[in-house]
Amino acid sequence: MYNVNNNWPEEAHYTPVAPGARNISIKDQPTPMRRMIRTSVNDVTGHFIFESAYPAANQAEFETFHRDVFLRCARRLEYPEITKRLKDDYELVKLCARVINARISLLRTQSKGITDKKVEGFYQLVSGSEAEKRVKELTNEDQNYIYPMTLGAVDTNRPYYHPCIISSIKEAFFTGSRGTLSQKYQARFRSTILEGPKKSELELPIAMVCIIATSAHASLDDWSQGYKRTKSDFRADAYESIYRGHELFLTTLQTERPDFFHGLMSGLYNAVVYVFWYSSLLIALG
Repeated sequence: MYNVNNNWPEEAHYTPVAPGARNISIKDQPTPMRRMIRTSVNDVTGHFIFESAYPAANQAEFETFHRDVFLRCARRLEYPEITKRLKDDYELVKLCARVINARISLLRTQSKGITDKKVEGFYQLVSGSEAEKRVKELTNEDQNYIYPMTLGAVDTNRPYYHPCIISSIKEAFFTGSRGTLSQKYQARFRSTILEGPKKSELELPIAMVCIIATSAHASLDDWSQGYKRTKSDFRADAYESIYRGHELFLTTLQTERPDFFHGLMSGLYNAVVYVFWYSSLLIALG
């Protein structure tokens, strides 16, 4: 019988996929491999929140992304034999990649699960032709769904301030009975202004705002026929272009209007962390 660990030192051993399973079991791994995989899951979660929910644009980049994550974590944990095996053993990289892919997929699915619960109320959707019309107006090229309403008009000076977006960010990343993702990665929040008093004003990261905006778009699409579909498709390839559009919008703002960008993202941070979203709801409803 073939032994996957032949010719590899004990530090680099792993437990293969069990019969009938698709992924390796993290808990069944020897301690060094288990620690490396868990550290990689945490690394990817942080990347999802602060860098990108779509970490690579094509398959080749995605495979490089996986290997780089594992190598970085193995080196951080000072496992030289695991580091060497990750460089030489593509099968191990592929098996570990399935674990972090599952984590990325779960984070996306959870984000949409949150916006699924909110769009009907926040956007006042009522089954029928009016809902169909409303969704088209909200998700057209102007992306009106990301803006709040002020005195009955779309306030385009405050993108992503719609209370559905704010409430969803709060629930996804700042709410939890056993600690939140924002608490776990608190040290990574920062300001894009590097000098003066504004450098201490924390901002929401672009990636966090983009994944919730993308999820809200997908949740609204579920209503595009005038009623809520019970099963919807939130595959990576279906909504990556929406995500990239929000990402481009915000990165362009950061480059061309850095002070406005900082005010926008630090204001969102404060709205999520300190301000009751009920007041935002009143503003949005005019």
